[in-house]
Amino acid sequence: MSENKNDVLETIKKMLEKGLDVSKDLLVKAGDKMQDLGEKGSLKVEILKIDHQIEKKLLELGKKTFEILSAGGIRAVDKSDSDVNSLVVEIDSLYAKKEEKEVLLTNSKDVKEENGDSPENSGNPGD
Repeated sequence: MSENKNDVLETIKKMLEKGLDVSKDLLVKAGDKMQDLGEKGSLKVEILKIDHQIEKKLLELGKKTFEILSAGGIRAVDKSDSDVNSLVVEIDSLYAKKEEKEVLLTNSKDVKEENGDSPENSGNPGD
């Protein structure tokens, strides 16, 4: 009887250990997912900020172009105007920054999908 009791206790002990291992694994995966979501969210916010900066600079460029054209005598605007050139350079730089962030965001999605963490495999609808 004592041996049977020990077998039951050993079986319970193994089940609890296995449960703990599974729980630890799930917690690690949950932590990784939270970190990934945080990073993606941060990149998306940065992209939105850059979009806003681009819009502001394009508005400035439009105002500057209007000022030049409405001043009279000039029928065209080009980069020879230092203010115009400066704005064009800033806008180009912002577009390049935005593209870098979008590549980082896309790459983080691609890496997750290569590891089998695509929405189809996550078990969470709409994930």
